[in-house]
Order: sequence, then structure tokens, then C-alpha cells
Amino acid sequence: MTTNLVIADDEYFIRQKIKKLIPFEELDIEFIGECENGSEVIELLSKCRIDIILLDIRMPKFSGIEVAKYVFEHHSDSKIIILSGFNDFEYARTTFRYGVFDYLLKPVEPDALTAALKTCVQKITLEAEQKEQLAKYYHYRKCMKLSDVLRGSLELNSLQHQYPEIRQAEYSLFEGVYTVMECETTAKELAALYQEQGVDCEYFIESEHIFYIQFFLRDDTLEALCRYLCKKFAKDTNTRCYFAFSSIFPIEEKWEPHQKEALFLLGDRYFGSGPDLTKQLMVAQPPQPIPEISDIRHSLLLILNTNDISGFKKYLEHLFHIIGERKSCHYLNLVVAEILLTFSIRYPDSKLTGYRLHDYINAIIAEDYLLEELKNTICSYGLKYMDNAGAIPSDLMLSKKITAYIQEHFTEHDLSVTKLGLIFQLNVSYMGSVFKKTNGQSLLQYITFVRMEASRKLLMSNQYKVGEVAEKVGFTDVFYYSKRFKKMYGYSPKDFISLNNQSL
Repeated sequence: MTTNLVIADDEYFIRQKIKKLIPFEELDIEFIGECENGSEVIELLSKCRIDIILLDIRMPKFSGIEVAKYVFEHHSDSKIIILSGFNDFEYARTTFRYGVFDYLLKPVEPDALTAALKTCVQKITLEAEQKEQLAKYYHYRKCMKLSDVLRGSLELNSLQHQYPEIRQAEYSLFEGVYTVMECETTAKELAALYQEQGVDCEYFIESEHIFYIQFFLRDDTLEALCRYLCKKFAKDTNTRCYFAFSSIFPIEEKWEPHQKEALFLLGDRYFGSGPDLTKQLMVAQPPQPIPEISDIRHSLLLILNTNDISGFKKYLEHLFHIIGERKSCHYLNLVVAEILLTFSIRYPDSKLTGYRLHDYINAIIAEDYLLEELKNTICSYGLKYMDNAGAIPSDLMLSKKITAYIQEHFTEHDLSVTKLGLIFQLNVSYMGSVFKKTNGQSLLQYITFVRMEASRKLLMSNQYKVGEVAEKVGFTDVFYYSKRFKKMYGYSPKDFISLNNQSL
């Protein structure tokens, strides 16, 4: 994070001289402006965040001391370094009372100014890291409590006692969101947009592409604001996303049916024409008979047993045509589940990338948003099981390089499909399809699997707390990490540690 800086002095030539003394690039500091009086400093603070203010004591309109007092009371994150021609103890003592970071005498020595700025930048960086860690911990603890209420293991009044802001809410509302790119970044940005408008909410990461937000509303009129802000976000963002709202409900009601409603509606992205999936779809009746689910297994086994690749592709085309005609995410789930279950019956030795079958099915459906892409994904898995994936040597070589890079860099928090595309200078869609064809799983699934296996080993070492393990393997959201760990291994990280200790 680049630190920004403002110079405030009533003398123009002094401001220019100070600018020349500062090694901006070396210190990673961005110069964002200069002010010739205290009033301009206060006005600039109202428009943007200022990290460091180099502040003269004697200025017109508002003195440096008055500005320092204002910053201390209203913008305490900003750091002030006083530049004064007065070697006066009373001046210094007064400014330090208002949290001034340093006090330098004019004419300023270049080394002294550089040293003060370097220390100040380090202080700002440390405070930002501590603030981020506290925010992560608060998010984790609150998500845990909210999930307990959702599952019915914690009473609402107990939650309200711990979080008084929820006590003010009369209603709640869920929003499910599917995003093509980095899920956590989108979740944070959308939740921040709501919170900036005074809407209390919390986000929960469900998978690599899906998250949901729970709102806590003082009155039911705020529902319209939430919907408006979400539509604005979907329009303004560069990332393709789909969203669906549950019906608004009194906060005393059971939460889980409404959460499931929002997440279930996201399945309609495969059939919808726009980002808002809440009420846009009508169930269409297909013009031809719908195959029974039991018939799918029988027909598919006949094709797989004869290794009929052409027949396999045609049958998938037929099934997905009917899915598109039917426009039912429930039917889509049933068909995909039956296909993958048939794969596991016909090829019992095949490994589903560390997932249990149910979670594997959900992961595949959660990953895409186009029926054609979902069909191609399932087709590539089927061809791989039939030992005829059509992988060429160059694809295998690329896949090995990507796998090796992930194995080496999975601990980096910013490791993503987008970053891999930049590193290997490849189109993200092409790179993902090659990897999926040769490995039987998506890039995101593989990154998650590698991180989970590494975290399991760290937990078994009994040297780290759950939050520390999550950080070490590349997760920034401890709640999401715990959720994924339990899905993959059947135990929460805490329970896993306890069981491991009992076996020692």
C-alpha cells in the first residue's frame, strides 16, 4: 500500500524545497498536494484520506497547532510531522498532546526528514496490518455467531446481547451472489457499499464463486435501497456477477429457509438473461418428454461400457438441450448429480480431487454460469474417465508448469486464476479449460485442495492456532477456511486438532 503525503506551509518556496528533499520513490510515498494555510488542510481532509501531513506551525486562517488538534479529534489515522522554526519546548509539548508523530526544526536536514518519514511509513504500515487483523478476527467471530443462529444452536437474544447493533434490526434479508472472478474481493466491495450507506450487513463466502450477504434492517423500507445498490454495483463492476434476494422477513423468524432461498435462486443464472435472478424467470414447459432420472443412469452406462465417445457427446448434448428447455435449476442439479454418480459407479477407482461426491457435484455447478461451459466441463471429466481426454503433449506440459507454480506459491494470499493468467501470459478461459481437461478439476478447485492439504499437515503439527494456519496457507477469511475444511475432511479445524491430540 502506497502512503500519501501533503505539505502544508504558507511559503511557496519552502514547500518546493521540501518536495525536493523527499525521496518519494525510495520511501514508496505518493505526493498528493500542498496547502498554504490551515483551512486548506482541513478542506482537503474532508475530500480524501491523508496519511502524512508535513505541517508548519505558523500559518494563516488556522495555525499548525489548531490543525493538529482538528486532525487528532476527527482524523486520528493521519500522521503529522511538524516543521517549525521555533525551538520551543512549549510548542513541542502542545503538539505532542495532539498526537503529533514528530517535530523537526527548520531548516530541515534531508537525513532527518527522510528518517522521520521512513519511521512514519513503517508505523502506518504496522497500524494498517493490525487493523486488518482485528477486522478479520471480528468478521470471523461474528460470522461464527450468525451461523450458530442460522443453524439453531444459538438463540437470537444471545446474539443481540453480544452485538447490540443487531438489536436495532426489526427485519433481515439474504442476498446470494455468483461472481466469475475473485469471490472475496467482490464480497468485501459489495458489503462495503452497503455499509457506507448505513446498511448493517455481513458477508459469508460459500465457495470459490458464490457468497451471500445477510442484512439487518431497522425497517422494511431499506429493502429497496439494498436492491438498488446491488443493481448499481452489478452495472458498475467489471466482473460478471449474478444476484438473488430472498424475501424480507422479521428477524425473529427462522433464518435458514430464507438463506437457502437466496442461494437456490442463484442456480437460475444458467437460464437468466440478466444479473438479477430474483423474480425474472418463469418455469417453461419443454416441448418434448423429459427423461426420467433413472433412465439417465441406464443410458449413460450403456455408452460408457462400450466406450462410445461420439455417443457420449451426443447424449450430453441431448440432456443439456432439455435442461435449457426446462429452465429449472432443480432439474439441472438432479441431472448433473446423476451423471457424476454414474461416473463414480462405472469408474470406482477414480478420485474426485479430495471432495466427497455431494460436495464435488455442488462445486462443479457452483463454478460456471453458462450451460455450454458446464456441459463442456462434464464432458471433459467423462472423456478423462474413458481414458480418451485428447490431451496433447503441450497441454500436459502447460498443466505441469501451472501445477508446479501453484505448489510453490499457494501460500500467497493473492494467488488467483487471474494472476496465473498474467504469469503464464494466457487467456484465463483457455488456460482453465486446458487445466480442467488434463487434471479433472478446475484451477480454483486445485488451489483450494493444495491449501487444504497443507493446512491439515500444519494442524497435525499442533504448533499453530486455526487463524495462523489459515493465513499460512493463503486464506484471508478464517471463517471460510474453517467451513471448507469441514466440508473436505468432515471435521472443523478445532475438532481436527482435538482428535489429533487424542491419538498422540
